[in-house]
Amino acid sequence: MESFYVECEQKLNENSIIHENGECIIWKDCVNAQGYGQFRYKDPVASPTAEHKTRTAHRVALMAKLKNFSISAWYHASHLCNNKLCVNTDHLVFETSHNNCLRRTCFRVGKCNGHFDQEGKRTAGCLVDL
Repeated sequence: MESFYVECEQKLNENSIIHENGECIIWKDCVNAQGYGQFRYKDPVASPTAEHKTRTAHRVALMAKLKNFSISAWYHASHLCNNKLCVNTDHLVFETSHNNCLRRTCFRVGKCNGHFDQEGKRTAGCLVDL
């Protein structure tokens, strides 16, 4: 399984480039209609005849970093930088759809006042200064 994570990280590195802001790492391969990078892979625990899977590149980047490809689709891989093509795992966090949507407000007004999970614990702030 470790080799699978290494292959994912290699593909992410080969298909991305550091953005001019010096922070974001931009996916430069296939993009879906919503503007998110697309990452295609063969699930190592699936049957050898199973079809390839396609996920957003930023979700795969975060799952590969965490070495966990079984994270529920209920959790969104949110961009703290508001850049749909960014695969920098320092700019990504898994959170609820609600918190993911709230981040749009931060970028619209140019300020992040913080975000909280369902237990009231503060989560990662938006990177509105990039």
